[in-house]
Amino acid sequence: MEPEAYKEALVQYMRRRAWSEWYFGTVAQAREITLLPEDQVNLKLRLARQIQDEMRHYDVFAQQLRRYNAEPKISEFVLPPILIQMQKVQVEAETASEIAAANQFAGEIVLSSMTDLETSIFKRLFDKELMDAIYDIEKDEPPHIANGRDLILLSCETYEQRHRLAVAQEKYLSYMMQLHVTEIVKLGCRRVKPLPVFE
Repeated sequence: MEPEAYKEALVQYMRRRAWSEWYFGTVAQAREITLLPEDQVNLKLRLARQIQDEMRHYDVFAQQLRRYNAEPKISEFVLPPILIQMQKVQVEAETASEIAAANQFAGEIVLSSMTDLETSIFKRLFDKELMDAIYDIEKDEPPHIANGRDLILLSCETYEQRHRLAVAQEKYLSYMMQLHVTEIVKLGCRRVKPLPVFE
């Protein structure tokens, strides 16, 4: 790719990541806290810590954007349609468990594997400073995934509950895969295998 085209795509990617860290990392968790019963004090505190982590993640991407002379203003970020669909899945969730199925137990798991795989394309797409920043962020993901697990366990006794969780997770992951493939293509790659299919 031409350097300017790559830079433009990279800036757009980092703006999306900054917005996602803020929205999917703070708004969703705050809603989980409000939906939990009063006796779930420990889980509420863990979610509050997660919000603090996610704000730091936003700051990491904001700092990377400034390195490319770009502003990280959330209010000016125009959401692509696929991101609006991902947001809608979480907004339509009625319980903290459903939000977790489409957040900590979906998106966070995907993000935690971005740099673990030997075949990770991101190691080829990003410079060392950005990759180091992503490595730093991913250190926080295991406790966030554990929050999701524990939220799901609160509401999975019946088939109907488990089905609702699975549907929320499947919808979110389907949109997330489409978003990630689109971003990777814009950064100069081409997918050589079909996307996974949920059945």
